[in-house]
Amino acid sequence: PQPEQFQREAQFLANLEHPHLVPVTDFFVEGDRHYLVMAYVPGQSLGQWLKTRGRPEVDQVLTWGLQLAEVLDYLHTRNPPILFRDLRPSNIMLDETGRIRLIDFGIARRYEPGQATATFLQGIGSAGYAPLAQYHGAGGTDPRSDIYSLVATLYHLLTGQIPPSPVELVSDESELLAPRLLNPKITPELERVVLKMMGLRKETRSPSMQATRQALQGVAEPGQVAADEATELRTLTGGIEIHSAPVAEHRAAAGSTLDQTDWPA
Repeated sequence: PQPEQFQREAQFLANLEHPHLVPVTDFFVEGDRHYLVMAYVPGQSLGQWLKTRGRPEVDQVLTWGLQLAEVLDYLHTRNPPILFRDLRPSNIMLDETGRIRLIDFGIARRYEPGQATATFLQGIGSAGYAPLAQYHGAGGTDPRSDIYSLVATLYHLLTGQIPPSPVELVSDESELLAPRLLNPKITPELERVVLKMMGLRKETRSPSMQATRQALQGVAEPGQVAADEATELRTLTGGIEIHSAPVAEHRAAAGSTLDQTDWPA
């Protein structure tokens, strides 16, 4: 972005206040590089957690998911709304108190319905977590893009496997395994929420992050929210082919066929 644009947008980020964000304390331009200065938060990313401690317990993932949905809803309800656009385990910090923090606004965008989204910095997202709309030529992003990335992140945390990219799913180069095949501790209700929110068509997901948070809350506290009627998984996922054969037959296919590097802009 131009220096003037960067200054406006960095100032906007600096005015955000939420317990699950890391405060932006300063910003500056050095040559052709733009920098945000953020408060230091001791802890580790969820990407580091996965590498050093392995797959978390389902209840822990749900707790984190609710915190993430809360802060993303906060961003989506600013004026103008902010789309985070690069949610993944390595961009989520677990601080020393056990609180989740978003730590990287590198490709966040200001969202204005009916208009092209304005970018804070350049980028497209990360393979395995970015929805189809964020790939070139696939249409614009909206708040439901962050819903996909949130639940793709939860899929990774719940199963220990990075989900295939939407491009691979559309082209039949890969398959999405039902989460319970990889982790039998996942409840059918949670699996249904995950697969619904990872639908290739954004119309199959919840209409808002608030509704997504309510769906996760309903799974975390099943006595508080009535379960939805049973629906075919293929319908829930907007056409993604879901395989449900024994895990042993599919574990190799579900291996880490994608790396976690950012796709080029």
